Amino acid sequence: MNHEGVVYVTRHEDCSRLLGGKQFKRNPPDGVGPFSKAGQTLGSVEQTVSHWMLFMDQPRHDVVRRAFTMPFTPAAIAAVEPFILRRAHELLTKYPLRGEVELLKNFCYPLPVMVIAEILGVPAADMDLFYQWSAKLTAAMDSGTHEGMQTGAEVVKLMTDYFDGLLARAEELPPHSLIRMLHNDPMQLTAAELNSGLIFLLWSGHETTKNLIASGIQLLADHPAVFSELKQHPELIPAAIEEILRYDAPVQKLSRWTHEEVAFGDFIIPRGTMMTALVGAAHQDAAVFNDPELFNIHRADNRHIAFGVGLHRCMGSILARLEAQIAFQAFLPLVKELRPVRHHWRTLSAFRSLDELVVEIVPA
Repeated sequence: MNHEGVVYVTRHEDCSRLLGGKQFKRNPPDGVGPFSKAGQTLGSVEQTVSHWMLFMDQPRHDVVRRAFTMPFTPAAIAAVEPFILRRAHELLTKYPLRGEVELLKNFCYPLPVMVIAEILGVPAADMDLFYQWSAKLTAAMDSGTHEGMQTGAEVVKLMTDYFDGLLARAEELPPHSLIRMLHNDPMQLTAAELNSGLIFLLWSGHETTKNLIASGIQLLADHPAVFSELKQHPELIPAAIEEILRYDAPVQKLSRWTHEEVAFGDFIIPRGTMMTALVGAAHQDAAVFNDPELFNIHRADNRHIAFGVGLHRCMGSILARLEAQIAFQAFLPLVKELRPVRHHWRTLSAFRSLDELVVEIVPA
């Protein structure tokens, strides 16, 4: 337990139990928001994220999740696959893949944001705006500092106004867009849940996938033998993606609240305690993963928890895997050799996120 009263768990078994156990909730008992106990005042960032399904408990969680599930069904994902393929190839032919290349902003970010923009019906031309907003919102939620939350509040206001504007002209958007469909049939969502849910999908729909693709390319640059093997055996790409998710999970920690006294081993955790699963640590648990420090794309029974466990398991996990798979399938044949040059990690505790990724490429 740290000085703020948060209890951290690191073993794979304990993290899985915390994230999947129905007795653990996203909101505290008698609390007013996912991060605040009773008597505290919610800031605008927490007011917004309290309407995200990620931070909701049943029964409201089920209503909101059901409303936003449409783009993530197998049929909907199959329908968007040709779009992902086209955009991946377009991005990789837009810039010469020769010499030193910055891939984060030229490939790893644009691809998933184009996909979620297509799904929502959001103009992809606003990509630069989304990048700035998402970076600031991520930093605000990660830090929890007064300064960070002030910046986050400004971003939330901008994003709320942005989606209010799109909802006001929803009939002008493509018929398949989620914004238009939910505008016509909000499926029992309140206005706040609809707007906040769209903010959540825009943010989460590209942030973690961007991190997955970027971390994967960095790992391949650092492991030339693995890079060569994947080039020769692209059928191994799905397994490689699972190992990237384990080795460099895009989300490194997830929290729950206790609503009753619980025991973890010899430790008794009181009711009303925030507990945090350290996902990255769970993925280094030698009781579950042989040689966990080794980046091994042949790892059998890769039981990572990068997409969460139980009720709040990421509903976009299939789409994220598909985007990553297409990204690597499109990228690898164009590159003969891949070498690391420089990269910069953002100083975040909950997210494994690059802010720059420069590699040296010898074209195929």
